[in-house]
Amino acid sequence: MEDPREDFRGRSALESWLWACGAAAVYYALARVGWPASGFAVAAGALWGPAAAAGVFLGAFLADQRPPAASALAAALAAAQALLGAALLRRPWARGRPGPPPGAELLILMIESVREYAIFRLDPAGRVSGWSRGAELIFGRAPEETLGRPYGLLLASADEGRAQLEEASRGGRFQGEGWCVRKDAGRFWGDIVLTSMRAESGALLGFAAIVRDATKRRAGAQLLEKRAADLGRSNLELSQFAYVASHDLSAPLHKVKAFAERLKDKVESGLDDEGRDYLRRMLRAVDGMQSLIDALLELARVSTRGAAAEEVDLRALAKDVVESLEHMNPRGRAAVEIGDLPRIHADPLQMRQLLQNLVSNALKFHKPGAAPKVSIRGRAVGDGRCELVVADDGIGFDMKFAERIFQPFQRLQAPYEYEGTGMGLAICRKIAERHGGTIAASGAPGRGAEFKVVLPISQEGRMECQPQEKACS
Repeated sequence: MEDPREDFRGRSALESWLWACGAAAVYYALARVGWPASGFAVAAGALWGPAAAAGVFLGAFLADQRPPAASALAAALAAAQALLGAALLRRPWARGRPGPPPGAELLILMIESVREYAIFRLDPAGRVSGWSRGAELIFGRAPEETLGRPYGLLLASADEGRAQLEEASRGGRFQGEGWCVRKDAGRFWGDIVLTSMRAESGALLGFAAIVRDATKRRAGAQLLEKRAADLGRSNLELSQFAYVASHDLSAPLHKVKAFAERLKDKVESGLDDEGRDYLRRMLRAVDGMQSLIDALLELARVSTRGAAAEEVDLRALAKDVVESLEHMNPRGRAAVEIGDLPRIHADPLQMRQLLQNLVSNALKFHKPGAAPKVSIRGRAVGDGRCELVVADDGIGFDMKFAERIFQPFQRLQAPYEYEGTGMGLAICRKIAERHGGTIAASGAPGRGAEFKVVLPISQEGRMECQPQEKACS
């Protein structure tokens, strides 16, 4: 008769061996799929093959033995080995090689060394399945607190998380911004990129996610936007004030001029030469003040009274401007050449004012005793822009004043040499900027000056532009 204790000891020894083989298999499988491995797991790797064979054999052996717990244990271990083996076979680099492919360890180290970006992996259901050191630092969540949790947990809105995953799954990629949530419930503004990962068959394997804390950048951008809005509002208020102030100043000035002219008519004949000189100076000062006020009004109107854009033929407009300035060329000595000029979308009245100011300056600042020569030309410069050039052979200027001449009330010559208010070029710059363009000057003393205005050909989306057909030459 067999000793029951021997049968039990035999089954206990077999169960112990099966436990050891199963444990070795589990540790080795976890190490192969990327889980942290201990020294025991590495050593147990050599037992994976024997463990699998022993598990099958001993499982079949114990299935016919008592107690039933042994059969259940064997079946559970066999199932665990089968699942882990399948997991390994799904890793391409796990077949036929004892470790990761060449460079994989370096790639992992690279990802783990990144601290400024949260890099993590999501499974097809949107649950976190990989968590880097950078993600741990930025979100303040340890891997054991995050793995297996839904992606929406990391965002201020779970619905937003689902929408991002749907977009990435549908289009292959989502890129945007939004509020993210740390473990302590603190929020940060994140730059988010989700990329779907698919097998060759097209099956969705999961998502790669990269998140960067952009809170400071967003705050800086908002501050710049606020300052730009404040500056725009301040400029508008200043233009409105200048318009109102200039208009209000004109009324009393008109009265001063009217009474001065009456005084001249009544008493000029009874005044001596000194008295008549005083009266002429007073009237000249009134005219000068009126000219300054008118120029200030024109500068204010550039921003406050501008019209919508429409098609403008700059060549035809230049011809009209030259004809209107014939009073500055009474003997017809000036030579004005008008070259090719484009058609653009712009405020027609302001384009006329721009050309008039530039051409009148070219005629006015000529060399003493010499007939002025003026050239007006233009060309397309690419990127939907054109260049307008007005050049002369007049007195020119020193390039150190190239910016100063565009400031209001700035003059390089004495008023008695050349009349004017010093506002013409300031108005030109204001017009160019309102149209989204620029103006620059170049020249040399005694060698003339050249003014280049670069303007967009179309004003679509600017200046309350009305839709027009594209106009360019």
